[in-house]
Amino acid sequence: MRGALVLIADDSKLFLEMQKGFLVRAGFGVLVAGTGRQAVEQALQRRPNLILIDLNLPDLDGAATCTVMRRDPKLALLPIIIMSATGSEQIREHCLQAGCTEFVSKPEKPDELLGLVARILASRRRKSTRITVILAVAGNLNGRQMVGSATDLSSTGLLLVSNVSLEVGAV
Repeated sequence: MRGALVLIADDSKLFLEMQKGFLVRAGFGVLVAGTGRQAVEQALQRRPNLILIDLNLPDLDGAATCTVMRRDPKLALLPIIIMSATGSEQIREHCLQAGCTEFVSKPEKPDELLGLVARILASRRRKSTRITVILAVAGNLNGRQMVGSATDLSSTGLLLVSNVSLEVGAV
C-alpha cells in the first residue's frame, strides 16, 4: 500500500494540505484537486489507486463527480470515497447510488484517515471478484443482541463490520 497514489478533491485548502501531509508522511503519493472537474481530469491523467472526494465541491459536487468517473471505463473500477462534514442517511444513500465505494464523515485524526485508506486499498488487492453490498446483520453473542452491517461481498465470503470484537469461529 505504501507508494499508492491517492487523489484528494476538496475546495478547502486547509483540509487538502492537512490530509496531504498525513498521507505523504505515511508513504503515499498524493494528487490534489480543488473542484470536481479538476478531480476528473487528474484521475484520467494520473490514474490514482484511490480517490477521496469532498461532497461539497464547486462546479460538480462529490456525488456528481463520482457519477462522471463511474461512466468512464478508465475510472469505473477505482475506489472512490465521498467525505462530508455532515451527512444524513438520505445524502449517504444518494452518494452510494452515484457509485462511491464508501461514504464517510471527514476523518478528524490522521490515524482515522490512514486506516480508511489502508482498509480500502487492502480490500481492492483481493483477487476474487467483489461487489459492494450493504446488508443489515443481527444476531446474538453471549446472550446480547448484536447489530452490524456486512459489506464487500465475494464468492468466498464477506467483510462484516461490527462495534464488538468477535472470536474466530463465532456464529
